Amino acid sequence: MPAFETALEIHAAPQVVWDVLSRVTHWPDWTPTVTAVEALTGPELRTGAQFLIRQPRLRPAVWTVSSVTPGTEFTWQMSVPGVHASASHVVTDTGRGMSQLKLQVVMTGMLAPLLWWLVGRLTRQYVVTEAESLKKYVER
Repeated sequence: MPAFETALEIHAAPQVVWDVLSRVTHWPDWTPTVTAVEALTGPELRTGAQFLIRQPRLRPAVWTVSSVTPGTEFTWQMSVPGVHASASHVVTDTGRGMSQLKLQVVMTGMLAPLLWWLVGRLTRQYVVTEAESLKKYVER
């Protein structure tokens, strides 16, 4: 099961980080890895909400929110024939007005190893860039 995770500390309160992270339609404002986000079922981040994500060098994909704990985490998923991908976003309070951001992508399914071979490196780069971009944006 191909997977990748990154975590980093952000010098901002968890609510500040969450406020930026949870407004997914605004991701193109702070990360170069997402060029457009279209809310297909409304802009609210809630279980069942769907977002069409456009990223450089990847096909547009519809991600469906599978879980949300407001202020703390959300996970969304997408599927194509033979592959199911899940991406989690977790913000935790580390004290002292600081936060930890953890991002994880997991691919499962018969064709997951092949897809990971094709886009795994790019996926890892995007996950790291998203974390670093969010950190830079909220710490400014």
